[in-house]
Amino acid sequence: MATQLEEKAAVLAGQMASALLHRLPAGATTDMMFAALLERIERLPIEERRALAGDAPLAIVTPAALDGEAQARCVQKLAEALPGLAAPTFTVDPALIAGFELHGPHMLVRNSWRADLDTQLAALKEDDHAGLRG
Repeated sequence: MATQLEEKAAVLAGQMASALLHRLPAGATTDMMFAALLERIERLPIEERRALAGDAPLAIVTPAALDGEAQARCVQKLAEALPGLAAPTFTVDPALIAGFELHGPHMLVRNSWRADLDTQLAALKEDDHAGLRG
């Protein structure tokens, strides 16, 4: 029963986050989330950044389609942070709620509200399981 409640809470949290997000200007949220993703990438050691760039194109995943200008800005900034970046592809996944993810053949970089909610839910589950063991 606790697992079912946790799953319902996760769905409700996602719905609440999505509803709150729609009250904000989409462009501002997108810019902030992309800037945070770039910061995360730039903190990676150069070897990991080169591995992320790799030979295979990355998929840039967003919760809504980006226009051509926004895509071009993303590619330019990513190319600066990821030496040797192959031309990425763009994919839409509304489940992200807000943010960006980079999917590569050997690495995943997440900066999305969905990832944050998943992390929080995992922490709650771990706390619950620790309480049962203690």
